[in-house]
Amino acid sequence: MKGLPFFNIFANIVLRPFPRTDVDQLLGGYLSDTGITFNEQENEIIWKLGRGYPFFTQMAANYMFEGKTAGLEGKPLLQVVIRNFDAQSDPHYQYMWTHTSESQKITLLTVMALNRQKPSSKMQPILENIAVHYSRAHLDVPELVKHGLLIENRQSGTYNILSPSLERWIAQEILVAPGEEESQATVNEWLKSGGKENLEPVIGFMPKFKKKYWPVIANFSKEISMELIGGIAFEILSKGLI
Repeated sequence: MKGLPFFNIFANIVLRPFPRTDVDQLLGGYLSDTGITFNEQENEIIWKLGRGYPFFTQMAANYMFEGKTAGLEGKPLLQVVIRNFDAQSDPHYQYMWTHTSESQKITLLTVMALNRQKPSSKMQPILENIAVHYSRAHLDVPELVKHGLLIENRQSGTYNILSPSLERWIAQEILVAPGEEESQATVNEWLKSGGKENLEPVIGFMPKFKKKYWPVIANFSKEISMELIGGIAFEILSKGLI
């Protein structure tokens, strides 16, 4: 006699992000009998990488613990933690990104852009403003939060990408490597075939993006242009967490 399949005897429980206080308390509890402690900066890096999501938080904390056990301190420790975290998280980011729609990708990039604008009521990354720049955002945001790609600050009503590590991955994903840009002739042909002549003002910037993402970036509003997105991506890649 065959037993019941797993999906019929187990329940799926979706864990939402833990608040910062719970994360710090959890880390303190796990470390209590180890002789290892995390200082304020180390806790901050773990928070920035994991944003309270159990899976990513445990991953970051594990690399922090391993580094401290090996005797690393200060900047060398944080560099090792971030490097190891990025290496392990990248395949998960790839999966998460692959399973988002084109519309959701536009929403994610819009949120990234809004979070790097000068603070103002119109550029604050609340749902209303995100939807002004991309009309389908109100449909995408709840799903992106559910799947962990966006984090909602319930106090301010603002949204952020999961972590700087994911922003770094997205920037690497959408930009081409130096020397691998498409030709300007290819850009002109793509614009003409798609009836997108209105993108002429930023035509010289398009080769910086991978061609498969041209349809995505072509849907940004005038306020959040392709050029701005590219500039933000370059900025993310040039800056680290430390």
